[in-house]
Amino acid sequence: MVNFLDTPGLTDGDMMYDFDVDDAILWIGNMADRIFVFFDPIGQALCKRTLNIVEKLSENRPERMRFYLSKADEAGPESDRQKVLIQIAQELCKRPALNKAGFDMPTIFVPGPNTKPTRCVNQIEGVCKEIEKTINLTIQNTLDQLERDCDRIASKIDIRLQNDNAIRSDNSRGSLRCYLLWLIAFTPLLIWLSCLAESVIPQETKLAFIPKEYIKIMNEFYFKPVNGMSKLLLSQWELIGGVIFGCLLLFIIGWVAGRKRPTLKKKQVKDMLNKRQFILDCVKPEKDRYYKLYLTQCVNQHDI
Repeated sequence: MVNFLDTPGLTDGDMMYDFDVDDAILWIGNMADRIFVFFDPIGQALCKRTLNIVEKLSENRPERMRFYLSKADEAGPESDRQKVLIQIAQELCKRPALNKAGFDMPTIFVPGPNTKPTRCVNQIEGVCKEIEKTINLTIQNTLDQLERDCDRIASKIDIRLQNDNAIRSDNSRGSLRCYLLWLIAFTPLLIWLSCLAESVIPQETKLAFIPKEYIKIMNEFYFKPVNGMSKLLLSQWELIGGVIFGCLLLFIIGWVAGRKRPTLKKKQVKDMLNKRQFILDCVKPEKDRYYKLYLTQCVNQHDI
């Protein structure tokens, strides 16, 4: 489907519209595939307002600009038509954005039953070929863009999932560091509780569960050193305060190190994988099908 948008005529003076026509033309021109500028030899084609818009459009999209002398059959004899073309070319060349090499302005007109015989060459067929060329180029660009967009979406999904896996790994390592620091922080408390249990539990109960030889080894290498250290700590309150402070510091550091960053839920991961598979298996192959259909239509039109 081809859409032709005809802009209102621009003339100098007090003509006002219900909207900013200049901005509207510039906005449409930024989206158009081709911009046709028709200069009317008997109108006000060279008015300042028209040339300002044409210059702004040419600054942004010079490769899409095409200039034509419309109603060329009404420009009079060949000498007058050449004067019009020269005058238009001179006015355009005064504008830096329009002054370019290889400037071309074909003459066109729409023949009718009342059209007088003229020696003017009607190049309107070139306009039709330019439109057809633009359509073919747009179709190819659109199909290529479809393929690129599919690859880009699949790539972004892969990157998102890779980042999510990396975050999960960081969270696991953070949790491991957190638990290790908390274990170190609680080690003095666990040692103190073990000594308390050793002093409270009767000897008969110990012998009922632990062989006598092991109890002697534990007393020699564990409980006696720990009890001696406990007595030393109880005699110096500064050391007790240092141990408590160190344990609290390790606990806080572990809590900070173990904070987890948000990750995708399993449903979200599955949904993203399904979309990626759909794009690569269903959407992307459509490019080849549509391209073959386009080539088939081009061959049929050529045969006609």
